[in-house]
Amino acid sequence: MAKASNYAKHGIRFHAEAPNYILPSSICSLYNLASNTSSLTLQRFRLALPTIALIAVSHKVPSDQHIDHFLNRTSTNSARHRLRLHTSYTTTSLIYNETPTHLRHILPGALSSHTSYPLIQMSRSNTKHCLNNFDFTIMLK
Repeated sequence: MAKASNYAKHGIRFHAEAPNYILPSSICSLYNLASNTSSLTLQRFRLALPTIALIAVSHKVPSDQHIDHFLNRTSTNSARHRLRLHTSYTTTSLIYNETPTHLRHILPGALSSHTSYPLIQMSRSNTKHCLNNFDFTIMLK
């Protein structure tokens, strides 16, 4: 959404030496909350923007510039990387908090990717361990 808003505001650059291609105003207005007040997607994006920008922007950026930096300067890859790190940290801390204390010494090994992938594959390797689709659907409910 940030990338689309940036393209709508500043145009799309196809080549370093060519000028930006400015999108038609009808398309640009779709990404402007002032002109498209009925868009629930834009409203939700604007509500979530401060929290996302706080996570996705480098800590070296001053706090009053997080939103602007996220919308105009942060690359998609670096924002994705920071969001993944934050999600991983949050999930791990939730697992540690919910695990009984006498089992916490097992968690570092179980949460390691070297251990978790073989454990998942082990349960799928033997067809006797797999549920049929009907039973699996019932178990999910």
